[in-house]
Amino acid sequence: MKSDDKNLSPMQRKNELESYDNSIFDAIRGLLIDARTSVYKAVNFAMVQTYWEIGKQIGEAVENRSEYGKGLLQFVCEKLTAESCNGISVRNLRFFSQFFRHFKFATHCVPN
Repeated sequence: MKSDDKNLSPMQRKNELESYDNSIFDAIRGLLIDARTSVYKAVNFAMVQTYWEIGKQIGEAVENRSEYGKGLLQFVCEKLTAESCNGISVRNLRFFSQFFRHFKFATHCVPN
């Protein structure tokens, strides 16, 4: 406690402590919000990178072999589902492949 605090009334002291508590709360809250935002950005980037890489794998495998590609997508989808990778449908795999084709030359944006 500062020497000036001795002259404060109980109400003033209470207000000062509340103000201090609020500033600590605001600082901690800000740190948590910043961390959450960083996590969202990192996860989002990782997912985009993953989808691009999946699209690349599919694109390279089915290049000039459309019938093979249909079977491959179904095969991959079934195997992923069997391994509890739900949410990856044939449609998703097609989208990933299209994503890669559209951004095929954006390798400088996708770190190894």
